[in-house]
Amino acid sequence: HEQFRSPLPPLLKRGQGEFPKALDTFFTQCFIPPLNKPKISVCMIVFNEEKGILKCLESVSALADEYILVDTGCTDQTLEIAQSFSQKVHIFSHPWQENFAEARNVSLQQATGDWIFILDGDEWLAPESIPFLKQFFSYAPIGLNLFIPKVYNLTHSESYLISEATRIFPRSSVIRYHGLLHEQPYHLSRGFLHQIRLKQVVIWHTGYQEGEKDRSHRLPLLQKCLADPTYNTPYIRYHYARYLLGQSNPDYSSILDLLSECLTESLNNIENPPYPTWFPAPIALVQELSS
Repeated sequence: HEQFRSPLPPLLKRGQGEFPKALDTFFTQCFIPPLNKPKISVCMIVFNEEKGILKCLESVSALADEYILVDTGCTDQTLEIAQSFSQKVHIFSHPWQENFAEARNVSLQQATGDWIFILDGDEWLAPESIPFLKQFFSYAPIGLNLFIPKVYNLTHSESYLISEATRIFPRSSVIRYHGLLHEQPYHLSRGFLHQIRLKQVVIWHTGYQEGEKDRSHRLPLLQKCLADPTYNTPYIRYHYARYLLGQSNPDYSSILDLLSECLTESLNNIENPPYPTWFPAPIALVQELSS
């Protein structure tokens, strides 16, 4: 075990527990040093992000080997700013089709790295996350797992809402996104993949702040998902509940019923998803909203 005597990554939260604190057999089976330095592909879909794109790109410059930007119809200076930032930036045009997963998948198809790091143009990686991620990518978590950082969503009231979203995973031809909205990566044949929380990684998001870009297109997409069994999963219904909570005079009783339904279905099916594109609601966040 001499190869493991170098500094190890901080503990990674797995489910409700923690990885073992001791350097035991389980840990060494989960992490082995890669033969070569892993290449990191930062994948983004962008639309009129000129306000924040530079800060976004700079925030991951210590990690990124390439930036894959999918342009869904920018009419401002987003692309010019990104292109002038680095020769590592590669831009691909894909007209908006009211399908976030489709645009995400274009970026995955163009990426060449060992790892995918998903980021949006109105987000940035917290600087204190960099040392952990450098250590994280210095080892090779075995298997097709999804890694979930914390996302701090800034609001117009100078507060923030905490959410979770898969942002890091190995590049693989069998991992693709599904969902018109609130899209999720999944295994093309096995479906739902194991998720591991990275509590040491924080992403800041400005898109919920008042005055930011118009998000009025999201409600019709959300309603379209709810009307289609292909997309109507506990994960989507959880986001619908969050949308309802943000409205004036919300019906708390109905929202609690919806959250309870999401929680029950998620717990009953998480070990054996009924179909490949079934996604559970984030159980801890549902419980927090319900309290």
